[in-house]
Amino acid sequence: MTFAETVAPSLSGHVLVAAPTGGGKSYLVGALIEQLDHAKKPYVILDTKSQNHIGLWVGKNRLKKLHLFRCFPDTDLTIDDYKKMLRENPRLLCIPTTDTEIDHLIEEYKKILKAVQNLKLPRHVIVEETHHYCRSPQKAIPEIEWIVREGRGYKIWLWSITQRIQSFPKDVWANGMWTYIMHMRIRHDVDYFDDALPDGEDFRIVNEELKLHDVLQLDQISGKYQIIKAAEVTRKTQHFG
Repeated sequence: MTFAETVAPSLSGHVLVAAPTGGGKSYLVGALIEQLDHAKKPYVILDTKSQNHIGLWVGKNRLKKLHLFRCFPDTDLTIDDYKKMLRENPRLLCIPTTDTEIDHLIEEYKKILKAVQNLKLPRHVIVEETHHYCRSPQKAIPEIEWIVREGRGYKIWLWSITQRIQSFPKDVWANGMWTYIMHMRIRHDVDYFDDALPDGEDFRIVNEELKLHDVLQLDQISGKYQIIKAAEVTRKTQHFG
């Protein structure tokens, strides 16, 4: 089975991608986005770094219909501005400039999330470092919670990417459909997924089977899972992250 065939079912649904820094999250997410793009699905990527996904936009194998939006320190658009941007650009990559502070960036991205909610049009919302949108490890911001609880009725899917899994609300994860996990190094991160596997299987044992950049793909509805080997995760676009 090819990588495209393996991940195809997860292209419809809320997804969590969890891995420590350097675990291969951005490479994997880029490969998943390529599949979205190939399927002509609308999506918006809210990136917190300028390099994570820029390879999707540049180079010989770039995604031709992907548009780029740069958030500057003085960017202050309205929700209506972002609604217009999303209508005109069904495939959109949002990145900060190097001098854009994270707090300002997140405030602008919150308006994009609100614009997605107001439009109520099918779209994948890919949120890097989703822990920045959580008020506490127990509660996400309202814009995230709305997508998780109401989004499926409009085919609005949240893809959450985080390396700080302990700061990611479990109720958000519980409303998901698919999880991609790379080898966890911290005991508390391993404990987070303690009850994730079916029939009392020990996630700690499975975690130890994951080599560098291997991915555990978990279907949260059925409880079935499989390990995708690092060499099977393929993409055509460049990766700079």
